[in-house]
Amino acid sequence: MRVLVDAREFVPGRITGIGRYLLNILLPLKDQGDAPECILAGDPAAMPPELAGPRFRRVAVPVRQTQLADQWGLPHLARRWEADIFFSPYYKAPLRCPASVVLSVPDVAFLHLPDGPRGLKRALVKAQLRASLRRAVRVIAISDCTRRDLISFEPSAAGKITVVYNDYPAAWDRPLPGGSPVDRPFMLYVGTFKPYKHVDTLVRACGLLRERFRERRWKLVLVGGAPPEERAKIEALIREKGLEDLVELRSGLPDDELRRHYAHARWFVTASGYEGFGLPLLEAMAAGCPAVYHRAASMPEVVGDTGIAFDDPSPQTAAEAMARAMDEDEAGRDALGRRARERAERKFAPGSCAAGTWDVIRDAVGGGGG
Repeated sequence: MRVLVDAREFVPGRITGIGRYLLNILLPLKDQGDAPECILAGDPAAMPPELAGPRFRRVAVPVRQTQLADQWGLPHLARRWEADIFFSPYYKAPLRCPASVVLSVPDVAFLHLPDGPRGLKRALVKAQLRASLRRAVRVIAISDCTRRDLISFEPSAAGKITVVYNDYPAAWDRPLPGGSPVDRPFMLYVGTFKPYKHVDTLVRACGLLRERFRERRWKLVLVGGAPPEERAKIEALIREKGLEDLVELRSGLPDDELRRHYAHARWFVTASGYEGFGLPLLEAMAAGCPAVYHRAASMPEVVGDTGIAFDDPSPQTAAEAMARAMDEDEAGRDALGRRARERAERKFAPGSCAAGTWDVIRDAVGGGGG
């Protein structure tokens, strides 16, 4: 079996969320004797060095312009390399392709969020998603929430969709040396600062709890990449509320350092309005860190009964849930953290995402598509 993989998310100097997902599902193939041959289409120089060897062939997409690459460059490569499957880690695929198409859809946030694409661009994105769902023989959704969203958008795709959850890295099962990266107890947020993540809600909630935070010497640590203008808004809000001693922004953490933050945080906290899966929630669970989270989209599906949920992303409601977490005694918090870790091991174990993804792809080759 030969699979052409849209690997354009491997970009110079950084690894995107989709790039990390691709690396996660491709690396296990190195140790499989019957693994398919993967043609990785993108920027060969930007592809991770781990993806080397007889299972992987790196090829450049013959055109750079995105739409031309989508509709001509990738089908050209599928024809040239006689691919059995074209695998897309996005919501989009070529309208015409000589290979069978398998989509993996991380989320459809743009269908729900006011800060997504608008006007003509929104119409084009929706048209591309609908056409791709109809064209694909199999579709992978990373949560049941995403599966339901896709069926609501395009009912004809229902029989093609399989849920394959994300997993956490095997490295997270190894002992982690070193102490806490923060000099006091802290709540942790990890993610982007895009408006729908409601990071401002967390800052305002901290403001409502400022006396409790100061009395108990707690801190809120916000970790993540953000467009400069969004980060500037959060920094300005922290200054406006006089919370410089209680809220700290960090970014650019290597994986081991990020893992130390999860491992030593008292609670993970998020007020996000939408998640197709919510990988930081899973990372926290794998580290034994229970979550305070907004009960929306896929988040209850991931967390289960191992966290404290609140029902709307307002500062007052978030503050009430955060206060409840702070008031939890050590034994109760640790028990919840153990349950979170056990749930991560049971439902999202390392390797499960890659195994499930390749099962779907092999089924598509065998004629199991919709």
